[in-house]
Amino acid sequence: MVQSRGGSARLAYVEETSFGVTPSGSQMRLLPFHEEELEVGHHPFFGVGDGPERVLTRAGQGYIDAGGRVGLELELDSLGTLLKHTLGTSTTTGAQPPFTHVIKGSSLLPQGLSIEKAFTDVGHFLLFKGCRIDRLSIGFTIKESPARDSVINPPKAELEVVAKGVEARTTSAASTIVEGQASRALSYHLTIEEGGLVLNDLLGAQLNIENHLQRDGFVLNSRERYSVREGLRQVSGSLVIGFENLNHYGKLINNTTSSLKIKVLQAPAGGIASLELYLPRVVFAGKAPIPVVKEAGPLGALLPFIALKDPLEGTDIKVTLINNLSSI
Repeated sequence: MVQSRGGSARLAYVEETSFGVTPSGSQMRLLPFHEEELEVGHHPFFGVGDGPERVLTRAGQGYIDAGGRVGLELELDSLGTLLKHTLGTSTTTGAQPPFTHVIKGSSLLPQGLSIEKAFTDVGHFLLFKGCRIDRLSIGFTIKESPARDSVINPPKAELEVVAKGVEARTTSAASTIVEGQASRALSYHLTIEEGGLVLNDLLGAQLNIENHLQRDGFVLNSRERYSVREGLRQVSGSLVIGFENLNHYGKLINNTTSSLKIKVLQAPAGGIASLELYLPRVVFAGKAPIPVVKEAGPLGALLPFIALKDPLEGTDIKVTLINNLSSI
């Protein structure tokens, strides 16, 4: 008997036009990942029979809880659809490649995604239907190149989804699988601006987009979720900066309003794929950026921030993505 191996596993997704319904004969896009925890939970109803024994004697079918976490290898083709399903709306311009996609936060999210978890070596598939994105996190860590440029390895991302339900299959729901052309980039160039000025002492950054989805959308006549409604969206994160002075400490203590712009370019230089994450209005809040001294080497300080809605942009976050796709 063949035992499935992790190296043969595959994740792919397609957009739904109706919540929880996978389009038939759909073309799915490969979701590059380095680890995943998409799981299914069954919560039966237990009962105790009459008699002196203190034991459970019966179990009835309960509700199905599906969803989980995916650690992504971030690439700039598949990312567009994920950002749209995290934030809400997108517009695309351009008559030929490269195309520019502008994604903003809105009150409603798209219908959902169907994500197929395939064990290709044993021919078994789990189709997670009605997936909505509860959280998308992107992390950046700087690694110096031999030329001493500001170069980092591809940033890592983490996706957390809540699903309507799951279907076990012996055949794939996909007619074809499409792989993103930007997924083979070796490294990315990164710059971060705070208040319009480039941060030269940056050691790392983390951005979190949370939708606080309703997870208990069950009804009496179904074991699956009936709905996964949007909650309060919160965009937050942190910067890790080299500790040189008390400038950032003053911004946090004084409740200073600023802006952040994170720019990621596909390497090598001249590549057409790029990503810009613009937070037009942020406040620094949380633990003050004063480093704890544990060693004799250089010190870094954590500066947390929270994004607010900007009246001019009409949103708390604006994403500009440039890639080869005519739509996301």
